[in-house]
Amino acid sequence: MAVVTTFGPPLKKEPAYKEAIDKILMRFDEGGYGIIITDTEMDSYLSLVPVNDESRASDLRKYQLARLQAYKAIDALLCDHSICLVRSKAVEGFELLHPRDQIKVSYERRMVKMRQQLNRAAMALNNINAGLLSIEEESDRQRKMIKSAFVRMAVNKRKIELPPAEELKKLGS
Repeated sequence: MAVVTTFGPPLKKEPAYKEAIDKILMRFDEGGYGIIITDTEMDSYLSLVPVNDESRASDLRKYQLARLQAYKAIDALLCDHSICLVRSKAVEGFELLHPRDQIKVSYERRMVKMRQQLNRAAMALNNINAGLLSIEEESDRQRKMIKSAFVRMAVNKRKIELPPAEELKKLGS
């Protein structure tokens, strides 16, 4: 049996965000929640070479697009490991959120998307040329507009408050 040895730099995973996920998970194992991964570190994980201020606009756009695509892929794949990355307000980079902070962030992210979709549906129903609709089609449009308005109002206005955890435990037993 022949032994194959390789010389040179170690092989990297392709696409680069898979390599970045491995490195993020190693950092997480060392530091736990709350660690910050700077943009410079993230670029090195992704094998991205930052462009300088004197670069052409097209080079800058390509760099930013590659970075954004990698961040989205990393964010989606880290969900499998129950890790949430958010932009840090303290430094230019990302913070790995503690699960208690993930609750609010994940809820708000999804609610923003849901509100946007509800608003798009209402706009689409409003921007229909009603003069070209039959009476049945117009009444169908009106019913759907009312349903859409009701759901939007319910999402925006109602706050469901849960009792404290102690009371929930008492109710469960």
